[in-house]
Amino acid sequence: MGGLLGIGVGYAMLRSLIAVMPKNTLPIEADLRLNLPILFFTFLATALAGLLFGCVPAWYSSRVDPAKLSKKAAAREQALAVIACAALWLSASLPSLLLSSPAQVWPFTAS
Repeated sequence: MGGLLGIGVGYAMLRSLIAVMPKNTLPIEADLRLNLPILFFTFLATALAGLLFGCVPAWYSSRVDPAKLSKKAAAREQALAVIACAALWLSASLPSLLLSSPAQVWPFTAS
C-alpha cells in the first residue's frame, strides 16, 4: 500500500517539476518519466526484504523454547533494573560529589 502511494507521489512530483521547469532547460531528447523496469526491480527488492525480515524472525521464534526465552527475558530485566538503579544513584550523587571539596569526599587525600 505504501509503495503504491510512493509511486503516486513520485509521479505527481515529476509532473509538477516538469510543469515548473523553464523551457529549453533540458534537451528535447530528454525523456522525463517513471522507468517501469526500475520500478519493477525496486518492487522485487522490497518484497524480498519484507519476506526475509518477516520470515526469519518467525522461523527463529518457532524453534525457541518459550520457557528458556522467558528465563532469559527475566534475567535481562533484572540486569536492566540493576543498571537503571546504578544510573539513578550516579545521577543523584554526582552533582554533590562534584560540588563538594576534595577533603570532604576523599578524607585520605594529601592536602
